[in-house]
Amino acid sequence: MLTEEQLDQWYEEGYCIVKDVIPQGELPKYREAFERMVTKVRANPSRERYNTRLVKNIDRKNPNAISELESWGCDFLLHPDLYEPAFTDYLNNEKLLSSLSSILGSDLRVEGLKALWSPERVDYDLFWHRDGLKEIYSEDGSQKHLQFNTALYRDDSFRLVPGSHRRPLTDAELAQV
Repeated sequence: MLTEEQLDQWYEEGYCIVKDVIPQGELPKYREAFERMVTKVRANPSRERYNTRLVKNIDRKNPNAISELESWGCDFLLHPDLYEPAFTDYLNNEKLLSSLSSILGSDLRVEGLKALWSPERVDYDLFWHRDGLKEIYSEDGSQKHLQFNTALYRDDSFRLVPGSHRRPLTDAELAQV
């Protein structure tokens, strides 16, 4: 369960950090499963099959020329080709489930499981975005959707924008999605 302080931060800032959801001794198991999945996607980066996210290496001298295409993420971690038992172990993690239940209640369901990783060859920049295309609140004001992230490695690129969950999306932001 989240503490009152964590819940207050969630509601005020739009995020909270829950440490040690994955015990240090289990981290190698999850990293190995993740690496096997990344290897499978890189071997067959089928956009139709895994909804692979690809980054283009554009020649700066010739902006219309793409010299390389590389994966940086995919959806459908539970696709039979990508599935790893460690993913189910993680989703059954009691600390994770109780933290999510603190916000959403006990009727939890998973909508999308995505994985992101750094490309090996292509440099890229990702832009900040909000997952705001869906209504995240029920009519009674309770939250019915949230995004959570788990970093298996140190991640210096992830940025949070505190309080951004409280302002409406602008037409310009919606046009970027």
